[in-house]
Amino acid sequence: NASQIVPIFLISEAKTSSLALPQAGGGFVRYAYGDWNWYALRNQSAFDGLAALFWPTPGALGRVVMDTAATPDAMRRAIGGDVDVYLLEVDRSASDRLLARLEDAHERGRRVGPVVQSYGLIFVPDPQRYTYFYNSNHRTAAWLRELGCEVRGATVYSRWRVEPSRSP
Repeated sequence: NASQIVPIFLISEAKTSSLALPQAGGGFVRYAYGDWNWYALRNQSAFDGLAALFWPTPGALGRVVMDTAATPDAMRRAIGGDVDVYLLEVDRSASDRLLARLEDAHERGRRVGPVVQSYGLIFVPDPQRYTYFYNSNHRTAAWLRELGCEVRGATVYSRWRVEPSRSP
């Protein structure tokens, strides 16, 4: 029973990051995490920014289905704007497990509501509080680790360098 490798995408825009995972039947599901007030509601005054950085605030889990080809250029065009897109390859079973967990988490968030559309994503409440010490890049790094990727360095900023894996 050989493992299958599937493409995933690490998406980095401005100071935030997200992942797009393949879904059965084609296309991808993009997930992003952020501060509810800042990211989902787009309340972006200086006070809102300070609150998001220095106090634990409600978290938001964003989701969108993307019917796009499995190439960085296609993903970049589908997202629009100034984004960096990195193609990674991971084990299908790890990707499927993470996608199922995120789908469940998003559905739980839908049930408690509210649901907000922003930045092309559907946001629902996430139980993990958002802070400078646990932001979108920390969550994305945790997802990457769950997929078997090695993540090194400070994950507070969206500064990614993707290196080829080394054979054992």
